[in-house]
Amino acid sequence: MRWGHHISPVMMAPLRSAALCLVALLALGSPSWAQKTDPKGADAKPGDTKAAPTDPDIKWQPGSKLDWSQFKGGMPKKEGLHAETVATMWPTYKCNADGTYTLDVQAQFSQKHSTVDPANTGPDLLAHEQIHFDIAQKHAIALKKKLDEIFKAKCKCKMSAKDIDEFNSAVKAAETAEYTALAAEQK
Repeated sequence: MRWGHHISPVMMAPLRSAALCLVALLALGSPSWAQKTDPKGADAKPGDTKAAPTDPDIKWQPGSKLDWSQFKGGMPKKEGLHAETVATMWPTYKCNADGTYTLDVQAQFSQKHSTVDPANTGPDLLAHEQIHFDIAQKHAIALKKKLDEIFKAKCKCKMSAKDIDEFNSAVKAAETAEYTALAAEQK
């Protein structure tokens, strides 16, 4: 039985752009629209982090298990593979002008991009694919811990240009390290 795995990290450029927008809010002060807590929908403003995808992605939940009906990407693209799980970490955060912040990192399973050959489904293969989703959650927890430490140390009122650069570098380094660790563990 051949299994395929694909971990699709969130593109780093949008995350860096979101971090830069958030840091700009810190440097320029907090306009009234920056106090919104829900970055979704028509109320979203520049500087809000992108909301985690809702449908068709599935957020990792304790005790929840994948089932074959959630693999909606069709047949695996690579010849000879029976299934391919696409899971990623999705960080969302906001550093406010007063030095407070919100932070979450979720593991997400992509139904749209995860594939299975219906002729080769079985409980062992499904359990194997679940492990990949669980590994993504393990790394989401680790990334959240790293980002929380960075935010505690660097998210503060009236940041200087040097503070902003250090904040951005620290966030980028933490995200890159954890995505690299996740990809290495999935091989």
